[in-house]
Order: sequence, then C-alpha cells, then structure tokens
Amino acid sequence: RRVRPSDAMAQYAVVRALIAHGQHTRAEAEGQRLFAARGDTAPVQVLIGRIAAAKGDVAASRRAFERALALDPDSLEAVSA
Repeated sequence: RRVRPSDAMAQYAVVRALIAHGQHTRAEAEGQRLFAARGDTAPVQVLIGRIAAAKGDVAASRRAFERALALDPDSLEAVSA
C-alpha cells in the first residue's frame, strides 16, 4: 500500500529526528519502512544517505546521495549532502 503524502512527510520528519537524536538503528528501520511505502525517491535516498553517514558508512552514504541526484538532479538536499 502506498503512503499518503502527508503520512510520508510525517515519517520523513520522524526519521530525521531519530537521526538527530543518534537513534540510528530506529532511523534505519523507519527509513526502510518509508522506502517500502514510498518507493525509490530522492527524499528517501537522502534519508538513507544521512542514516549511512551517521553510522559512519561513507560508501553507502555516497551511493544513496548519488542515487538521489540521479532521481532528482535539482534536489537541494542531495546536492548539499
């Protein structure tokens, strides 16, 4: 089932908050749920990249940010990451 845009925005905010509070395992689990619900989108890939960066996985972070840019070359979040 697809998540409504308003639900996705709330999930996105939750994942960002979890990352900010150092709860990387929970952020990763929520990010995976968001990916499953929303599909492969630039904002989701940015979150995946941020989670990977927070966990110290530079290679995975880079892949996710590059994927975000491939999906949306104008993504300011991906460009600035």
